[in-house]
Amino acid sequence: MISLNNIYEETRSFAQKYIEPLSEELDRECRFPSEIFEELGKHGYFKLIIPKSEGGLGGGIKENVEVVRAIAESNPSVGLCYMMHNVALSYLLKYGNETIISEVVKDIVENDVFCALSGTEAGSGVHMQNTSFKVDIEGEYAILNGSKHMVTSGGFATWYMTIAPEKTGSDHIINWFVSKNTKGLSFEENGWNGVGMRSNASVPTHYENVKVSVNNAVDASKSETSPISIDTVYFILGLSAVYSGLCWGLFDAANSHAANRKYPDGSSLADVQIVRDHLAKLYCNASSSKALTMEAVNSVENNSDDLAEKVFSSRIVASENAIDSAKYAMRVGGGKAYNRVGQIERMMRDSYAGQVMTPSIDVLKQMLVGSLNSK
Repeated sequence: MISLNNIYEETRSFAQKYIEPLSEELDRECRFPSEIFEELGKHGYFKLIIPKSEGGLGGGIKENVEVVRAIAESNPSVGLCYMMHNVALSYLLKYGNETIISEVVKDIVENDVFCALSGTEAGSGVHMQNTSFKVDIEGEYAILNGSKHMVTSGGFATWYMTIAPEKTGSDHIINWFVSKNTKGLSFEENGWNGVGMRSNASVPTHYENVKVSVNNAVDASKSETSPISIDTVYFILGLSAVYSGLCWGLFDAANSHAANRKYPDGSSLADVQIVRDHLAKLYCNASSSKALTMEAVNSVENNSDDLAEKVFSSRIVASENAIDSAKYAMRVGGGKAYNRVGQIERMMRDSYAGQVMTPSIDVLKQMLVGSLNSK
């Protein structure tokens, strides 16, 4: 069982033992890391942000960022999948009613299960609030009908935070927590074939007359006073942690390759001046990404006036630095990296997800400017 003391170091050890040996295989087979998630459950990671009084570890946004970053240094795709669990859980813990919180938390604590996000639809893409779902209220129950396009961890997670109207015909969009075991919920065969982030295994998910209690409805608008909701904070800072970790993973891989690539005269690739320049760039990208991410974490913990701007900008910088770092790491890795020896080429492909995955860099820049101009 993990502790909150030195959680980054503990998670790096976990990643080196359980994640790194499987990363090449997971990427090649484009499959969900079920065996890794089993170990994450056994080690208590799914309970990270659950209060101690409810059987959890009592962590918060800082601990979540540290864990995600540590995982992503070994495999950004695994970090992304894990991060989404805490996005859903953070939303539930803050805005849910006692009944659904108790049910989900008990399941996580006792059975080591995890959550996923069910948001994007084929017709609306990243505009998840523009949903075509139907929700009919029948007494104490709601009947959900519709389909989601790409649900990461689909079929493996137990609880799905599903974006849908509070009822058919309403423009008010909320989240419904739906158990995998609910009749009418189904998952298609994995059709995911991403350029990178290949362990996400995002699949189409269908809701056909899915019947849930009205207590499973969770609505942030009834209690939200912050400029951005808690799940948005966890989501965007989680992505900042993913791409910050990716930057460090690229630096470590390139630095190791340069040091170990020996010439006949005994010198190494790391002695070549242009390579040293590339390694310096990689280190600066990784350090700046981490620094801004942790600064954003501090702004959240202190409820600073510039909270939203710090959160948005941390993701933008980390994502763009990851792509930039991939370029320099590939130069250092040379023919070996191009021939897919080591993790540089895999992480290069992973880095490109940051510019298109919800919310994309372009959308985030609009959100940042909008927040700046509103003051």
